[in-house]
Parts: sequence; C-alpha cells; structure tokens
Amino acid sequence: MKKLLNLPLCICMFLFSLEAMAQVPLRSVVEHFTNTSCSVCAANNGGIHQSISNNPNVLHISFHPSSPYPTDVFNQQNKAENDDRTKFYNIYGATPRTVLNGSVTSYTSLNTALGAVSSLMSNYSITVTQSDSDGQTFLVKTIIKKVSADTNLAANLFLGIIEDTIQQTTNNGETKHFNVFRKAMSSITGDRVILPAMVGDSIVLNNRYFVDFSWNKKKLFVMALLQTNAKTLINSHVSNVANAGTTGLLNVSAIQLNNVLYPNPITNTFYSNLALTNLSIYNLLGEKVASIEKVEPNSPLLLPAIEQGIYTFIAETEQGILVQKVIKQ
Repeated sequence: MKKLLNLPLCICMFLFSLEAMAQVPLRSVVEHFTNTSCSVCAANNGGIHQSISNNPNVLHISFHPSSPYPTDVFNQQNKAENDDRTKFYNIYGATPRTVLNGSVTSYTSLNTALGAVSSLMSNYSITVTQSDSDGQTFLVKTIIKKVSADTNLAANLFLGIIEDTIQQTTNNGETKHFNVFRKAMSSITGDRVILPAMVGDSIVLNNRYFVDFSWNKKKLFVMALLQTNAKTLINSHVSNVANAGTTGLLNVSAIQLNNVLYPNPITNTFYSNLALTNLSIYNLLGEKVASIEKVEPNSPLLLPAIEQGIYTFIAETEQGILVQKVIKQ
C-alpha cells in the first residue's frame, strides 16, 4: 500500500525530468565593440578572437562605434546603429569592449567567462534561414519554439545582417575583420515579440533585406538574439551564409561543409558522410518543407516526399553547421 501511495509522486518526478530534458543548449554570443583606428583594439582583438575560437559553438558579431575614433571605415556605412548598439549597453566611448550573452564582460577574462557559460540551457530554440530571392534581395525566416516550461511572456528579438571575414588593411594595421555588423533588420535594441504560450508551440517571423552595393553578397548571414528586458540572452542562432569557407573564426558563423550529403542530385535515397542532427530542408522561398531528427553516417536514408527542385539542407554536426545545396530529381 505504501508503494502505491508513492507512485503518483514518482510519476510526477518522471514527467518533470522529461520536461527538463526538453531544454536545448543556449548558444552564447560575444558582441565585440571595436574600431579600425584603435591601436589598443589591434593589440587585443587577436586575443578576443582566440578566446572565441577556443569555445566551439559561440557566435560573434563585431560593431564599430564612432567613438573614440570617428573615422572608422566600417562605422561610416551605418553610424547610427553601430553607435546605438554600443549605447544600449552603456559602453559608448571606449574600445575594445565585449558583451557576453547581454552582460558587459572584460575581454581580458573572456575565455574564462565563455567556459563558465558553456553548459547553459534554454527553454527556447531559434532557427534562422535565408534564401536569395532575386539576386539582390534575401528572404529571412525566423522560428522561435518553446521547448520547455518558461514564465517569459515576451522578449526582444534582434536580427542583424552580418558580413563574414572582410580582408582590408585599416588605420590600426589590422588586415582581417570578422563578422562585421552591417545593418539591423529589427530595432537595434530588438523588436518586442510575444513568445509561444505552450511547450511545443512556435512563432514564425518573415523578413527580407536588400543587399547594399558595398556589401559582399556571398558573405552575408543573419544573426538572431532573443533577449529579456534585462538584456539577458535567452538563445541565439545564425542563418546559412553563401560562402563561409574564408572565415578565420570558423565556429562563430555557419560553417559550410561541402559534399557531406550524397549522391547529389538525389532521387529517393541519400547518405551522409557525417552524423547529423536536426536536419532541416528548405525550398528556394526559405520555407521549411521537411525535417529529420537524426542521420547516421553512411547509412541509407529515405528522402521525405518533396517535389523536384533545388533545396538547402541545414543540419548540426560536430564539425559545425552543414549548409548544402541539394538537387531533388
């Protein structure tokens, strides 16, 4: 009789553990505030980049405020937003500065701080994809999913257009500039979004942006940061990028792994050279048409029922993010 009385408690604890297991890893973000006329930045940015490279799966975005040097080459194209993101964290006026997951963090202790947040989990997942619409316009889809119980009713979503590695010698002698912020698709402090009410529910946001003539279209990607009113990061994600192979910080943006899926074109059955998780298939409009939770390496897998055409396959691997164009025959 005593065992029967304890049974409901056991069941509750079991269900609670299942709910806790539904959380997903929180992908940390380093917002890096630098200036191309700042010699102190040139001396310290290498260490900042190394700290990020030492911690896989960390995202990185660099802003270029106009203070203390108003001639920063990357600030000229979008002075207001670069400055306003700096002011958002109340750090305008000095570079370099770093913000980790919404909190101002000393760049000298960034590596230790990144290690401390490496196991954080989140109650929300974010997926961002982009597709080239007409050669000059990108369509962007953001999906926010509630994966575990959470009391937040709303949050602030920042969407930033970023250009991968820019090779250009600047006033302070730097020759490579990583993940340079170009323009916000949202408010620079984030747009207010109502979060999904029930576990398992999602919200979908569709945006588009036009490519400026000064940007390299093949190196553009979109970063999403979901933050609380207190600026604490809830979770983040980056979209696919057309050509990520030139980046010097391979773990900070989507890594395009070629020829992982074969054969290509695909008819009905395909294979992967790597173990994949959360494989998503998107059409040319950026619409998610199918998904596969797990793919074992070199094992036959039946392609979901999709029409003939060109698709983008995006999945997680131990080496990075797979982004591969696949033709369905």
